Amino acid sequence: MYNQRIIMTLIAIVCTAVGAQAATVPLLEGYGDTKWGQSKDEVMAAVPDLQDIGGTLYVLRQDGEAGDVVQKIEYTLSEDTLYMVVVYLKMPGAPAAGLDEDGLAFVKAQLDAKYEANQKTLRSAGIRGRADHGTRPAAVDADPIAAR
Repeated sequence: MYNQRIIMTLIAIVCTAVGAQAATVPLLEGYGDTKWGQSKDEVMAAVPDLQDIGGTLYVLRQDGEAGDVVQKIEYTLSEDTLYMVVVYLKMPGAPAAGLDEDGLAFVKAQLDAKYEANQKTLRSAGIRGRADHGTRPAAVDADPIAAR
C-alpha cells in the first residue's frame, strides 16, 4: 500500500548569514519557529510535541491533527544541526488510490508563487525546496534513511 501524500522538502545545505534579506524571505533563517543550524535541544524547545525518532540522520517528528492538510513535519539533523525539514501533506479531495496530480500541481504552484522571485537568493544561501509525490510504501515511513 502506498501513501497518497505530497511531500514538500526544504533543505538548507549551507547556513549563511544573509542579513536584511531574511526579513523579506523568512525561509532564509529557518522553517516556522526553527532556525537552520539549531541543535536538537533548540528545535525541541521551539516546536511543541516533537517525537524523538532518532536514526543515523537524527529525526524529530511533529504529527498533524487528524484531517488536517499537514499530516506530519519531520525535522532532520546531522551532527546536531538542523538542515532539513520535510512536510507531509494530504490535500482535500485527494484520490483514495493513485497519485494526487492536482494536489501536487497546487502545492508546486504555491511554492513557486511564494519563493520564485527569491530563488536566486535562496540558492545562494544553500536552501532549496521541492514538492514530490509521497509514493513510498507506508512501512518505509518509519525509517527516514530508507525513505530517502
